[in-house]
Amino acid sequence: MLNFALDFSATSRLSSAAGLPLAVNLVPHPWDVSQWSKLFAVVSGPLGLNAVQGYPGYAIASDGAYFHRAIYLQHSGTTGNTYTVTLLVRAGTSGNMRMWVRNLDTNSESNFSGPLASLSGTDGGLTIVENTVLADGLTHRILANYTQTADGTLEFAIGPFSSTVGEDVIIVGAQVEEGLVAHPFNGG
Repeated sequence: MLNFALDFSATSRLSSAAGLPLAVNLVPHPWDVSQWSKLFAVVSGPLGLNAVQGYPGYAIASDGAYFHRAIYLQHSGTTGNTYTVTLLVRAGTSGNMRMWVRNLDTNSESNFSGPLASLSGTDGGLTIVENTVLADGLTHRILANYTQTADGTLEFAIGPFSSTVGEDVIIVGAQVEEGLVAHPFNGG
């Protein structure tokens, strides 16, 4: 398990106590959910949570269907490419979440959904590697690996997995990096 130390200097990044390099985070706005694309989801915040020693957190709410979500990255790749996804998430009013990796060119997807506390397993090319509650007792660090199964543009997204209008999940930050090794979170 990696040990993380927070550094909120001008670069606003996490650095590793183990001396590992910061990841190249492919997510352009890793903690500012207001900058992400939305698929029928309603985003509110920043919430001022001071989560993970500084990140404010945003609520991603359903507007009435399970598939409503915020899209944090679209990235073109080829078959066999591998990615590590790190999500910093808190249970919102839904108590659930769904994370997706969707290939827009083949219209195929891998996803996980269910209660945040018990999210685990494998679906298609997506595998939950770790679901750890951080020291604050509220924030989960979810690590997942994804192996691209066909050429195309991938869409990485998260939502509350609820059909109840207004039920939400709280996202603190998102990171996607190439390869199957998780590096310290790089909030950019």
